[in-house]
Amino acid sequence: MFSDKISEFAVTEGEIKDTKAYIRGSVADMQSMLTDVENNIPKEETAFQKVGDDKIRGWCNFKKVCD
Repeated sequence: MFSDKISEFAVTEGEIKDTKAYIRGSVADMQSMLTDVENNIPKEETAFQKVGDDKIRGWCNFKKVCD
């Protein structure tokens, strides 16, 4: 992953716009699960949907919530 090799590629204004919109949407989704955004206070545990798919859970840092 880390090397001295440099790769360049071109992106369009549309791709930049789409990426910014995706990031804004992701931030909004995460903030929607907080009761206090400024202090990063989450909603109650019951507000979070449990995931049963082990493939997804394998990457999750919050597995104990779904157990």
